[in-house]
Amino acid sequence: MESSIPAPAAVLFAVLGILNLTTTEAKPKEKITARVHAVAKGEIRLILGDETLGFKDAQNGAKYIDAITQTYSFKAGDIVFVKMRSTAVCRQLVMAFTSKDGSHSIPVRRSDYHYLGEDIDYKKLSREEVSALNSRLEVGSGDPEMNAMWREHALPESVRKKSQWIKLPSKGVWHTFALKITPEMLNR
Repeated sequence: MESSIPAPAAVLFAVLGILNLTTTEAKPKEKITARVHAVAKGEIRLILGDETLGFKDAQNGAKYIDAITQTYSFKAGDIVFVKMRSTAVCRQLVMAFTSKDGSHSIPVRRSDYHYLGEDIDYKKLSREEVSALNSRLEVGSGDPEMNAMWREHALPESVRKKSQWIKLPSKGVWHTFALKITPEMLNR
């Protein structure tokens, strides 16, 4: 059976179809409405702007935090300040983001954290000062109980594996670090 489209026109439609397929790309994400998943050994506070991010479903044992925040909006350029204190020998933290509808999850890697120091008043730091910091925290690893808690979070396995544990330098004091929300992070 012969086609009713003349041969040159059929070739043109095929080429246009291929061009359309190759030029249509997903628009990069610039923001996400998400919850933060966290497992830590010690006390933790997350601050975005002037707002402390509230945890819901926090399993707050004598020494562990296993929590998910309420839903918040994060955009490229935002800085989430993380304050953590632990008296434990194993002073670890792991975090990830999950979009409100569950369609997108973002692992938080060690390179995303920028260590500010002990007992620091983050409110006195300008955005430029925070952006210039490149101090990194040590690579950590959760103890068996922490790893079990992390496996229970409703995250894709790939995100669970790509989220990296960090370790605090010393115990008993409040450590502050900045988690810079970047376009690269939002599009992982």
